[in-house]
Amino acid sequence: ATHIDSIWVQVLDESSHPVPEARLTITDSTTGLKESAASDSRGLARFTQVAEAGVDLTHAGPWSLLAEADGYFPVRREISASQLSPEVPAVITVLKKWAIAGTVVTGEGRPVPGIAVIRSVSEAEPHYDGIASAQVDSSTDGSFRFYPLPGGSYILHVSDTVWMAQDRT
Repeated sequence: ATHIDSIWVQVLDESSHPVPEARLTITDSTTGLKESAASDSRGLARFTQVAEAGVDLTHAGPWSLLAEADGYFPVRREISASQLSPEVPAVITVLKKWAIAGTVVTGEGRPVPGIAVIRSVSEAEPHYDGIASAQVDSSTDGSFRFYPLPGGSYILHVSDTVWMAQDRT
C-alpha cells in the first residue's frame, strides 16, 4: 500500500493564481475527524492530523474539503484517495465575489430614488446557470448595488412607470 504522512491542498482563483490566507477545513468522511489549516502565499495548506498514522491510499477517504477566503465564494469539494499524491497537492478553485454598482440619474444628472434596477445573466455566460436574475431599487441618492456576484457578463435593465430609460454612451 502507498502511504502519505500529510495531505496537501492548493487554493487557486479562477485565473489559476494562488489564494493566500484561505481558511480550509478537511473532514474524513469515514472517521469524522476534522482539521483546519490556512493557505500560505503560494495558496498551499498542509493537513497532518487526518493523515497522522499514514494514509493508506488504497483504503482512505473520501474527505470533504471546505475552502473559504475573504472576497471569494466558499467552496466545498470531495477529495478521494485517487486524487492524493505525496508530490502533487489536490487543487480547489474558488470564485471571486464581484459587484455591480451605479447611480440612476435624470438626463440632467440628478439622482433618482426608487427606480427598479434588474440584473440578469447574459446568455453568453452558460457556466453561470445557477445565478438567477435579481432586482434592487435605487436608494435616496440614486445608487444601487448587486453583491456578491461571480465574474461574468450581466445585463442591467431599469423599470419605472414614470421615467423612461435612455441609452447613453
